[in-house]
Amino acid sequence: MAFSGVNRYPENSASTTRDIVAVFTAKGKDTARRGSAIRGYMAYRNLILEKKDHIGYLTLNRPQEGNAIDRALADELAEACARINEEEEIRVVVITGSGEVFSSGSKTAEPHDSLASGVASTAVAGLKAPVVAAINGCALGAGLELALAGDIRLAAEGARFGFPQVAYGALPGGGGT
Repeated sequence: MAFSGVNRYPENSASTTRDIVAVFTAKGKDTARRGSAIRGYMAYRNLILEKKDHIGYLTLNRPQEGNAIDRALADELAEACARINEEEEIRVVVITGSGEVFSSGSKTAEPHDSLASGVASTAVAGLKAPVVAAINGCALGAGLELALAGDIRLAAEGARFGFPQVAYGALPGGGGT
């Protein structure tokens, strides 16, 4: 299975596809055992950054909050994306959520959090390698914007998508327009 126009490394397409499909079969299981942490990288509180073979994995790791994007997660995601861009060995990036939700959106209780979705989406869109959003559950609001920042979106059965903010007259602010 090759992705037309995006598969820059056809010699690795079969193993890459198998690894991406494996993200879906994990469905709610602990994904931290998939690969190794990228050497020299800081540990993140809200994000898991790993590399296996030539694949970088970004896992939103706030399952108790539905992997909601706040400023702390957005800043960690921006840092991780910058580090991935420095890694010449990474040929594709898979972004997913831990637990059963890709991302429930953003928590905007703090005024500075309202820009978090834009920071997160811009960081993902700025990756040099193709980005596969492995959507393992709900992708709402800022979570859907994050998925749209990728090059390819693969959805698990039962995944749900939406921009709930339009119900009260707000536009998606991080790339969903």
